[in-house]
Amino acid sequence: MAGSFMPQVRDNGFRAAVYITLCLMTVRPFAFTNPVKDELEHMLSVLGDLRRAKQTLGFLHNTPGLFSESGAIAGALYTQALVSYVRCFTSGRRKGIDTEIFSGSADMLAIHKDVKGIRDRHVAHPVGELERWDILVAAEDLDSPAVGLGVHNWFFVGPAPAEVERFMTLMRFVDGLVEARVNELGNELAREILGPEATWESAQESFWKHVSGDQVYGPTRG
Repeated sequence: MAGSFMPQVRDNGFRAAVYITLCLMTVRPFAFTNPVKDELEHMLSVLGDLRRAKQTLGFLHNTPGLFSESGAIAGALYTQALVSYVRCFTSGRRKGIDTEIFSGSADMLAIHKDVKGIRDRHVAHPVGELERWDILVAAEDLDSPAVGLGVHNWFFVGPAPAEVERFMTLMRFVDGLVEARVNELGNELAREILGPEATWESAQESFWKHVSGDQVYGPTRG
């Protein structure tokens, strides 16, 4: 078997070092099928979206004056947070989470509906009341001759600090539930694959002790 070859030398220390080196060299990452693995991958994808949403909203949360100082940057951060958060509740290549997670938490469900409404009716589709484009006529009164035309426009790019805090509270709530589910599934998978004493954390630590980043992400991936 590859990796178990032992050179015929008398120095036991050298034999052990060569054996360990050969074993490490032959450890490779492999894909596998498992129903728990599938659900865990879905939850990890959701958690990734949540972490992106939290990171971008965090910039706004920690910089309350950003909307007045740089509206375009603040608006981009807020849009990214909205889109990444709502992605968690949609399915495609992965299965998203369901609003049932808000069962027993009416306050969080109300915030969720507000946030999703802004994303659905304003950011993704121009059907809400958060933007206006009006052409106005200038005159002394309604019966007077017009002297000019002007444009009045308003576009919502992001909320006040209190609403940013409200959104952040929602994401912390959802993040905690999803992270708990990731750890639950990870521990279950680790025990099934590695043995009853294994945990999700220890399984990952052991994996990266034996496998390099190039093997997983680089051109040498098998």
